[in-house]
Amino acid sequence: MNEYQRKLEPRDLAGTGAESALFSLSRVLPYVAVAILCMLLAGIIWHVGRIDITIPLGVNGDHNLSQELVTNFVRDGRYYVNPLLGAPGTQELYDFPFPHWTHFIILAGIRLFTRDSGLAINLLFFLGYPLAGMTALYAFRSLGISTGLAMAGAVLYAFVPFHQMRNEAHLIYACYYLVPLMALVVVWVSFGQAGLFQAATKGGSAPDRHFFRRGLLSVLVCVLIGWDNPYNAFFAVAFLSVAGTLGFLRRQDRRAILTAAVLAVVVVTSFGVGLLPNLIYIQRHGRIGTAQRLPVESEIYGLTLIQLLAPVTNHRVPALATWKEQFRSQALLVNENDGAALGAVGAAGFVALFLCFLLKPCPEELYSLSVLNLTAFLLGTIGGLGAVFSFVISPQLRGFNRISVYISFFCIAAALLVLDRFLGKTLGNKRWIVAGVVVPSFLLILGMYDQIPLGLMLGRDQVEKQYREDAEFVQRIEALVPPHSMIFQLPYDPFPESPPINQLGDYEELRGYLHSSSLRWSYGSMKGRETAGWLAAISNLPADQLLLAVTTSGFAGIVVDRFGFADHGVVVESRIKEFLGSEPIADKSGRLSFFQLDSKAIDSLRRTVDPELRTKLEAIVYPLVVETGAGCWGKEVAGSDNWHWCGRIGDIKILNSSPFEHTVTLKATFATTYPEYSRLVIEGPALQQTLKVNNIGTAWRADVSLPPGMSRITLTSDANKVIAPGDPREMYFRINNFQVLEQSH
Repeated sequence: MNEYQRKLEPRDLAGTGAESALFSLSRVLPYVAVAILCMLLAGIIWHVGRIDITIPLGVNGDHNLSQELVTNFVRDGRYYVNPLLGAPGTQELYDFPFPHWTHFIILAGIRLFTRDSGLAINLLFFLGYPLAGMTALYAFRSLGISTGLAMAGAVLYAFVPFHQMRNEAHLIYACYYLVPLMALVVVWVSFGQAGLFQAATKGGSAPDRHFFRRGLLSVLVCVLIGWDNPYNAFFAVAFLSVAGTLGFLRRQDRRAILTAAVLAVVVVTSFGVGLLPNLIYIQRHGRIGTAQRLPVESEIYGLTLIQLLAPVTNHRVPALATWKEQFRSQALLVNENDGAALGAVGAAGFVALFLCFLLKPCPEELYSLSVLNLTAFLLGTIGGLGAVFSFVISPQLRGFNRISVYISFFCIAAALLVLDRFLGKTLGNKRWIVAGVVVPSFLLILGMYDQIPLGLMLGRDQVEKQYREDAEFVQRIEALVPPHSMIFQLPYDPFPESPPINQLGDYEELRGYLHSSSLRWSYGSMKGRETAGWLAAISNLPADQLLLAVTTSGFAGIVVDRFGFADHGVVVESRIKEFLGSEPIADKSGRLSFFQLDSKAIDSLRRTVDPELRTKLEAIVYPLVVETGAGCWGKEVAGSDNWHWCGRIGDIKILNSSPFEHTVTLKATFATTYPEYSRLVIEGPALQQTLKVNNIGTAWRADVSLPPGMSRITLTSDANKVIAPGDPREMYFRINNFQVLEQSH
């Protein structure tokens, strides 16, 4: 039995390892010290003493999405449904899965003390530091690393560059405190020590109590990782598969594979339970394919070896900062993967784990970490196993660079193990003071200096200024309209995951909601659902028709984000002013304007609008909305022609937003790129047809009756896939010039 196997024996852990920490004050104190140190350091690097802690770290892009989720939960205890967004409907997030229950358990605790959403999101983010530090300390101590080095490594792990660079924009990914525990479980599995099946040691059985404790912890960690985020759960299953195989090869005991399989099932089951509300909703209402991914995105958002080993961006050493900036300016595909840097300590551990494959014999604990680290790198790297998964099985997971938090743990653990072993052999009686105090202190200072970049809080004054100006602007709106009023927002910005509209970034139309507890905002309706289709159609109407539609629908005002228009809203605002006869109010920055739709404005609209339009009010307020659904791509236009490419199966959705049935004529031309004929099956409301289609195109016409609500026409083709170099989309056939011509209702 080698040294590491002895450390992993439950009997030994009862006397020397982390599993006895709760029963001894001397073993609790390191956790308290790490937690306090993490909080102090986080406070220093984020300037907590000099900022308004009730204002989030960012106010643009993904920061707003994170804050929306926190705001909805903290204010009203809701998660999937937000009645203040998506007016005149309600925002429902069932089509955009967020199985993050683990973190919302913690947020529920925060909610007991504050309902301030800005403070709550900051508390959740900053709690991630001590939580990651304490779980890393437990894992490092369980791996047999001495207390001093384990404490230093735990703090360094809590502050890996990933944490700072993700911050609140990717709040859930920044809360990676379960990763050390999951990494520990897979190491246990690789040694047959996960505790689910007792007979995992040679030379006698271990006491049931210790195996039960470790097995219970392993199962609990797997349950929680399934409720963490999809990436960490996916990575956990991959690691368990490798660890179970390694455990079997190491001991020729099938129970290692069985243990890995059981724990993998626990992760998958937990993840499935977290998705149950989404699955039930989709079963009842149909799938709309809100977030369609392409396999090539796994290449775009993969990581590279040089990104792992390179210094952090904006390093404190000028020469390293300059080199990194030159690398970023020349390298391809630099995006969120820039946060994968390991830091100096992690990079040293990465090299040690690589050398472990070359050295014979390599200590078994390092060999397990080496295999797991290699697995992580192959999953995360560009063109690696993650890309294979995306191209062969499913492209829905794309950000495989996010595995870097696992790589960081494996590498820091390796660096600590090597250093601990070296100090143990060379220091003798002086080991305690040097290995317990001097070396850990030096390691911590060096590592923190290396991992924490300059400029984390650059622009903080502007963030706080914008946040306060937004709050003031919303308060002015609330003073003008009755409580619970609906506010129509222009331009229409699809939710979620929309590319920029001129200068308007994704999720920036959430800013009004974040400062109001009563107004209902049109932004946030799930794209592909009925309300979103109606909002998109109304937003594209001429100003007079738009105003008739929104006033008839009960909206009390219109907010124009001038960043969303190429002319900064000059034309649309001038047209609205022409019909309403009033000037808007604007925020201090001049970016946002608000038109009140009170009785005076409505009277002006009635006087100035073309009387003929009022006779067509029903058609204006209740338009027929046509859009492609799952399996088809966005509209492409050339001159007077337009078309949509579709996969083997594609949907066309037609929204009848009125309460009445409409009879319409559908017209289109379907084509492939091949001269050979293929079959295209068309299925819809009282519709079942089969066409022969080739590259010349086949004209199609059908009369159908559309009931109120959404109707789907499903197109299924047996054509060959289109080969288009440089275009990663799945394309089999094309829909040309689709038209819906109303007959009567």
